[in-house]
Amino acid sequence: MKLNLSIYNSILFGELRPWLLANRSQEVFRQKLSPELRMEKGNLDEFNKAIAEALKNMPILIEDDEEILVDFDDSTINVTLVKNEIFEPLIDIDIPPFFTDKTEYYYYLIKNEGTKLVNNVNNAIELCETANLAKSAINDTLDRIKFFLAGTAKQIKQLGYDNDLPFDAIPDDETKALKKECDYILRVLQTTLIRLILEIQELFSSQIVGNPLTEDEIYLKLIGTPSPTMNVAKKITKLNEFLVKRFIEHKDYSRAKALIRIDETRKHFLMYKNVPSTFAEIAERKEGLATHIQALENLIFIRDFINIRENPSYDDLLSEKTTEEYYASFTASIFEIIEGPSAPNKRLEIISNQEEKFSFLKSSYHFDDSLYKLSIPRKILKWLEIQKSYIKENLHIDFSKLKGVDLPKIPTSLTVAEIGYLLRTFEEEGILKPKNKTDLSRVFSAILSSKKKDDITFDGLHKEFKTPKNNAVEFWHDKFSNLKQKAFKDKEKYLD
Repeated sequence: MKLNLSIYNSILFGELRPWLLANRSQEVFRQKLSPELRMEKGNLDEFNKAIAEALKNMPILIEDDEEILVDFDDSTINVTLVKNEIFEPLIDIDIPPFFTDKTEYYYYLIKNEGTKLVNNVNNAIELCETANLAKSAINDTLDRIKFFLAGTAKQIKQLGYDNDLPFDAIPDDETKALKKECDYILRVLQTTLIRLILEIQELFSSQIVGNPLTEDEIYLKLIGTPSPTMNVAKKITKLNEFLVKRFIEHKDYSRAKALIRIDETRKHFLMYKNVPSTFAEIAERKEGLATHIQALENLIFIRDFINIRENPSYDDLLSEKTTEEYYASFTASIFEIIEGPSAPNKRLEIISNQEEKFSFLKSSYHFDDSLYKLSIPRKILKWLEIQKSYIKENLHIDFSKLKGVDLPKIPTSLTVAEIGYLLRTFEEEGILKPKNKTDLSRVFSAILSSKKKDDITFDGLHKEFKTPKNNAVEFWHDKFSNLKQKAFKDKEKYLD
């Protein structure tokens, strides 16, 4: 498989150079602009078709003789192995708007070719048979991108373009107009190449040789100018979301790895905190990165505290229904443990031990707590704080006297599953209105016995409440149908 860089090579050194006589007709580029090329999101096949159509009858004569080769047979690729395709740029870039058919053509060609390249690198690395092969392909690709980036700086300098000329003003002079177009196209290429370096460094950080370049270092070392005030990478949210989703849905889980990903997210937030941005961009960045941390914290809780053996999806980790059930069930079980001893100091000790389990939420990064979203472990910590405050405010109370007198259990002819579904129905229909759904399981497990068990456990009943069994649903459907028929018969007897 080739990681082909020939289009960028041709824009700088070959057939696609925008200053060539053959590339000056606006009509030629107008005919090649299509809705497909203008789409900045799409899968690999769509990008390939759009770019191939855009290059039709424009052969790239000077081949990129240093294409990166990844040694496996394309025909043997199982596409299902590629689990995380990249459909759009992962770093949003502010580029001034195009202003002619020619500049529009190059704008979309360059940007979409960049997305296609990153997607190709990502897919190739997933399919590489050895780590050394992957490492070589990534670093060779980066070296070529850096070479082209340095080339854009040289070409821009040679153009002698007037930087004070606004982009939305087309000069009357034909020479100046051409320079203006060429300058714009080269700057789109330059910005896209910077984006590719930053994306590849983040996506494959463990395989990069040497230290990754910051945006400032890219400008100083490869372009030879200070970085602009408005950084290219000020919108890092999509890239970080891709990394978080890839970790959750396609990587082996460990708490240590999840915490590294959380710290990387915090680092991204702090890195771009003071970058000049609009209020909308700041809000989007805060919302996005806080959501990524929330998903990862929920992942740690579900894997390590609930003992689920497989990672839920990214969307499931953020589902209010799913997370609320885990929160309610866990706090209910802790509440029973806290209520075990009567002595306040013993209860406080239990709470302190529970709080210590969530020490993984602490970080060496200075981060305002108000920026976090309430993940399951953060909600539990807040709940524990409330329990602790209540006990501290009531140290004079003998909690043993607050326990009710043991009442005899009421026997039933129902299974635990049938009781659980009945309680769920009453709650969903608003007949019983507990402050917390777990209260139903706690109360009725204490006062009822089932057909087979004298003692119903809270966990057992709450499990049947959350996920009703089909036979329990059918039981109550038949039972209420029979009761309805009986009520009609009784009514008819009364009327007679």
